[in-house]
Amino acid sequence: MIPWLDAHAELAAALWDITGDAATAVPVLEAVIRADDGPWTRWTAMRTARLSVRLGPAARPLRPALEELLATPPHAPAAVLALLAALPEEELRGPLARSVLAGQVLDTAESGVDADNAFEALSELGRAALTDEHLHRIERLAHGDRRVVTAGIESQIIRADEQLATRARETLNGLTAPTGRAAPTPVQG
Repeated sequence: MIPWLDAHAELAAALWDITGDAATAVPVLEAVIRADDGPWTRWTAMRTARLSVRLGPAARPLRPALEELLATPPHAPAAVLALLAALPEEELRGPLARSVLAGQVLDTAESGVDADNAFEALSELGRAALTDEHLHRIERLAHGDRRVVTAGIESQIIRADEQLATRARETLNGLTAPTGRAAPTPVQG
């Protein structure tokens, strides 16, 4: 995390919110995304991609930078959310086809890094984007015995892993509910 890069991204998003001026916001967001240089800037690039979602179609010029983020699993969910907001449906083909993006997002969820954004991105991609293999992968995250979260403070690893499984179950229910609406979540005591 580099505070001055985070500040630039936040400022660009705030300028967009106030003025709606993409000509000012987009170049700053792109510069911050492209400043990604490994673990120290990974979270900044992810947050910046998430901020670009607010621009919607005005963020379309960020496509090349966002596509580069797809190559690194931790960045994929935020990049997918930004691409879905920025691009018209007819541009979501080939390497940007929804089913391809779903596979990349699942790689991230299975690594336990940025799982919340991964499940949000899967929900945004929608049921039609998911193959049977994708659904089985989500099901393994939701109901499997394998630990996904393996790093962190010992007392919090199990809790984080259980939260990941809960999010996977909620996502799976939302994507497979027959009415298109999420099935009610059971109340836990």
